[in-house]
Amino acid sequence: MQRWLGVALSLGVVAVLICGQWVNGARGQRAKGAMMPAMVAVQATAAPMTFRLSFGMGEKEPSRFDGTIRVDAGRVVSLEGWHFDGDDEILEGNRWRLSTRLPPTPQFRPDEIARGQQPPPPQVYPNGVLVTLDAPLHAQVQVETAAGNFSFRVGDVTYGTPLRVLNGRGRVERVPTVTRLTGDGTHEDHASIATDADGTMWLAYTSYAAQRNGDAVFVRTGREGEWDEGTMVSDYGDHFQTAVVPLGNREAWVFFSRHASLDEGANWDVYAVRVKASSPPTVGQPERVSTAAGPDIYVAACSDKQGGAWVVWQGSEDQKQFDIFARRWTPQRGWEQVQKISESKANDWEPAVVATSDGHVFVGWDSYDKGNYDICLREGKRGKWGRVQFVTDSPAFEAHVFLNVDAQGRLWLAWDQAGALWGKDSAFNPDNAFDFKNFGTRLHAGRRPRLACLTDKGLQQPQVDLVESLPPGMRQMNEYPQVHFDRHGRLWVFYRFPDRKRQAPGGGAMRTWWENAAACWDGDRWLTNIWLPHTVNRQDMRISVAPSGEGFVCAWTSDERPWRNPAPQFNNVYVAAVGLPEEGGGLPTLMAYQPPTLEQPPNGHPNEAQDVARRKAATVKVNGEMLRLVCGDTHRHTDISADGGGDGSQYDMYRYALDAVALDWIAIGDHDNGFPLPPLSEDYAYAPGQQFTWWQTQKACDLFYLKNVFLPMFGYERSNAWPYGHRNVMNWKRGYQVVPRIMEQVREGNRTRQVLSPRDLQNLYAELRKSGGVAFEHTSGTNTMGTDWRDVKGNEDVEPVVELYQGCRTNYEYVGAPRAATADKVALQTGGFAPEGYVWEAWKQGLRLGVIASSDHGSTHTSYASAWVRADNFGRAELVRAFKLRRTFAATDNIVLWVKAETKQREYFMGEEFETQELPRLRVHVEGTAPIKQVHVIRDFAFVHTQSPNKPNVEFTYRDTDLTPGTHLYYIRVEQEDGQLAWASPLWVNYRP
Repeated sequence: MQRWLGVALSLGVVAVLICGQWVNGARGQRAKGAMMPAMVAVQATAAPMTFRLSFGMGEKEPSRFDGTIRVDAGRVVSLEGWHFDGDDEILEGNRWRLSTRLPPTPQFRPDEIARGQQPPPPQVYPNGVLVTLDAPLHAQVQVETAAGNFSFRVGDVTYGTPLRVLNGRGRVERVPTVTRLTGDGTHEDHASIATDADGTMWLAYTSYAAQRNGDAVFVRTGREGEWDEGTMVSDYGDHFQTAVVPLGNREAWVFFSRHASLDEGANWDVYAVRVKASSPPTVGQPERVSTAAGPDIYVAACSDKQGGAWVVWQGSEDQKQFDIFARRWTPQRGWEQVQKISESKANDWEPAVVATSDGHVFVGWDSYDKGNYDICLREGKRGKWGRVQFVTDSPAFEAHVFLNVDAQGRLWLAWDQAGALWGKDSAFNPDNAFDFKNFGTRLHAGRRPRLACLTDKGLQQPQVDLVESLPPGMRQMNEYPQVHFDRHGRLWVFYRFPDRKRQAPGGGAMRTWWENAAACWDGDRWLTNIWLPHTVNRQDMRISVAPSGEGFVCAWTSDERPWRNPAPQFNNVYVAAVGLPEEGGGLPTLMAYQPPTLEQPPNGHPNEAQDVARRKAATVKVNGEMLRLVCGDTHRHTDISADGGGDGSQYDMYRYALDAVALDWIAIGDHDNGFPLPPLSEDYAYAPGQQFTWWQTQKACDLFYLKNVFLPMFGYERSNAWPYGHRNVMNWKRGYQVVPRIMEQVREGNRTRQVLSPRDLQNLYAELRKSGGVAFEHTSGTNTMGTDWRDVKGNEDVEPVVELYQGCRTNYEYVGAPRAATADKVALQTGGFAPEGYVWEAWKQGLRLGVIASSDHGSTHTSYASAWVRADNFGRAELVRAFKLRRTFAATDNIVLWVKAETKQREYFMGEEFETQELPRLRVHVEGTAPIKQVHVIRDFAFVHTQSPNKPNVEFTYRDTDLTPGTHLYYIRVEQEDGQLAWASPLWVNYRP
């Protein structure tokens, strides 16, 4: 297999010959590892230019734009589709066939109609082509389409100045010419690029190979438009992120985090490998840079401008919180001592580092010190550190900082801004029908880049705001900004933005992915929306940018998901040059920094810090065994879910869990780990994208593991339609795979269709017994995602609890319960109404199910899956054990709840089933977050006792004196004055007097 690719580097271009030769790799050898393409020839060519021709923007009716393209001087190098769907295709002779299309119309359920939801106004998805031309600037391009013809001169279309054609129905944009450097078969990630003063380019990245069950770190060098084949610098294992710092003399440090093993609690450390550019590159031995006992991650590095390097990272010394650390290497002294840079008692996140030409170094990060994320900065001078400065001090979400220095030596910062009370209360509450208030900012809503410069006048910002300069439809969601300066001093900003498509017939879920764009200051205005092709990937993919020639060389990874079916494919590394050759632009005029003006509702939990501390300290002794309370969530979605566009990245999910809600554990709940799995068969295999996202998901669980403090669990959502039901699956051990579905062919008239096999659930249960995992039914009372409880009986050993309450939707306790729907009020839930799926109906069938609460899409801070674990053994296996014993309760706040049944012989804890000759005596203990309005004792679906304590804490005993022989179910429901709720798992009492 041979393939020519063109790449513009240093505003020049090379063509790359890629040949599919596969051999085993090892550290220090060329990058011909498993499924890694070998680059066998490189040839300099003229610099091609790429244009995006798009059609149908803003139109309300589909149209055909079949066409052809010609250039009167030069040639068409390549032509590819953009947003191609249906029968769109590239044809011979530089021709194409394409149509614009309307998205499927949503088909609303009765509950959505009852809430007055309306379909969005119709607007077609634009469609188009990318054309790369090898042509002089004076060349004339002629385009003929079914909707009309137009022409343009190559040199007249420049970055950020699109040309409108076809009376506004079409647009021509200059975009960077990009090249893919890796091939199918592996998944590359965490690309970082840097350039040396002599023009040497350094590219580092990780590469995952499924057959090696791990990822390795590779480095490539480029010079004068030529790239070498690449070299492995850390063998296959478990790695996270890379950073590369050139040292001159064609040498560089490559930094990364490496996991000691895949065992629970194994440490992550930062390592450095010294590489010398040669043929092949010479690779030194990995050197451990970090020293903490906890995970050391989020590595960033820079040159110290004096022949040495600075490396910074986020780490945990005590395995209780994350701090920021730094270490310097110099040629004279080698590695100096590790220095702790942050001082907060809260978590500090994702450092950035930059040095000035006079030897000063700046380290930036964001901290949860004040109960929200603020940007912090610390400056080092001549071996001494100044005080920690809070660059921002507002209630907004301000995170993901990036640092750079302009030609005047001034520090520039860029970061993400979102609303106040990030991650606080957000739950389904249509028209405030339920007795609680939403006041939080969702995890991924309204991201806005902020830019600032630290001057002798203090912190300043550009007078002309970048976001307000974007087209109106592009202003709502832009993130991960980076500031860079070209050789002419012009300011550039690179940022990430979403694209969306409603995929399924009849409406379906919205598919979302993210791409990159650039903007630059051109003297008096922002040139915006310079789109970078092939940057489609997950939300948090970070582009890497380094100065080169007139502009920059950029590197990133793309998961290649196509518009037709936006499911991730193989992740590959791409490179491109971006820049403007002419002088001009410079820096924008600055004014005093303006903190965000936010509408901040009152915090609905004014005593949350005390509530969390009390909850984390809660213990109870049962038959001499001490238990501690741990709270988490089994159902958090991220952008990995096909419908997770509003949920944010899994990395921000861990911020939320550790800081905003202070959970003790969490399990990701992405649908099938990304996209629907193929059906189970003899030749079953993961789709490539799912294979890699599952690797990333499991990796992230270990990145944020803090022993005895915070346990990420391995989980996913397995979504089967009614009557089989949606379930979240949770495993305690890394390596077990997502369980595929068993499908069957059903004949309907003259056609067949695939349906879920009745054997599917039994297969899931069998796999869970092998892995030691558990599953939890959720959304049970809906006629789209719910269940009639088939197949659960007898499988409670691996399906021990049910998600009774879900913040995204409602309470499924019984019809008409608090926060629950009724047949005449279907608007009080989403997903349809199925009373046979309510939890009381499961208990009436004799199912032994405990209860939890979890969140689902969007909802935050209102759903606690609470479990009592052995106090001296809080590990992943123990948490699963607590679930299997049903030592759980559901809550909507930081409520502490336990229930015991006491007999003369022993105590029985909630979730247990036991036989007794005595009348049962229940002991109920509640620690609320507000005065408790009512505590109900419910026996066999009847309210047999109610207390109204009107205070936050209550403990009482209840003996049921009116009990007939037989098996009886008891459980407790707590209702606070502020509308918050809690439910205990039942006790099943076999009364045999």
